[in-house]
Amino acid sequence: NTLKQAMDNLSRSAPPIEGYKGIYYTDFEDGSLWGFDRTEPGHIFAQVDNVDIAGNTAQKFQIYANNVINLAMRKTLPKPVDNDKMMAVFDWYPAPPRNNSSAKSAELRLLDGNGNILVALTNRHNTNLGAYAQLHRPKNNYTGVKNTTFSDKLAWYTVTVVVDKKVKKITVTYKNKATGAEQTLEFVYDPAKNDGKIAFIDAVILSEDSTGQVM
Repeated sequence: NTLKQAMDNLSRSAPPIEGYKGIYYTDFEDGSLWGFDRTEPGHIFAQVDNVDIAGNTAQKFQIYANNVINLAMRKTLPKPVDNDKMMAVFDWYPAPPRNNSSAKSAELRLLDGNGNILVALTNRHNTNLGAYAQLHRPKNNYTGVKNTTFSDKLAWYTVTVVVDKKVKKITVTYKNKATGAEQTLEFVYDPAKNDGKIAFIDAVILSEDSTGQVM
């Protein structure tokens, strides 16, 4: 049943990372969506398959939409993570938007217990990969976004997000898996802006207007 599948996923061992204890982990090899579901009705879809993408034939989670905007697939963590120092690590293939789609931007977000954005990765059609922290999704206001020098959207990246509440710092590190090149973006962690937890993961498809601003 669904509960048993969820518990099976939780019990899978995360790869060891020195200084951290693995809590939630999936490699999608069981073919499930790991609990991701629509946040509201709409034409956003997700699938897990092993199609070859830039040499990666492992099972992978993908989302897509049919000419719609501002929709998300959400993973609700069974128990929010709340520690002085927290890390999230994953592989990401950003991909450019489809030419026939109004969706021109994508974000991967870590949300707190109130549904507010703790950290978001940005993939916009007219600029490099980037991130922002502790902002509600800006409308026509991306002054809080920091961009990397990575412009290749047809590449796999290992992304590491670290939230260190003791030193009040958030870091987002992109590492190109093919070249080994990496870059880290840093943000100040403000405890007044979030409840300090990681409770949800959102994969979001957005639209942009003719000026490149996210709607």
